Amino acid sequence: MVSNAINQNLGGKRGSKLDMSILPNSIEAEQAILGAILVDPDAFNRVIEVIEKADYFYKSSHQEIFNALLLLTERSENIDLLTISQILK
Repeated sequence: MVSNAINQNLGGKRGSKLDMSILPNSIEAEQAILGAILVDPDAFNRVIEVIEKADYFYKSSHQEIFNALLLLTERSENIDLLTISQILK
């Protein structure tokens, strides 16, 4: 069953390889994670245990926001819209 689904995604070509240049991603999940951190900055401590670096995000703008969050944390500054927007200018 799984092999049939993979085969269909490959255009029905046997022996074809998956295009790994496009990794599985969910823009909505990325937005939810970043939004949760903005609502509850303490959530960043829990997120950083799982998402260790910005490269885990697919969308480049989300990577930039995550890097800004990392920088604020390193500086021991508050995480809020104002501080993030100042870094992203």
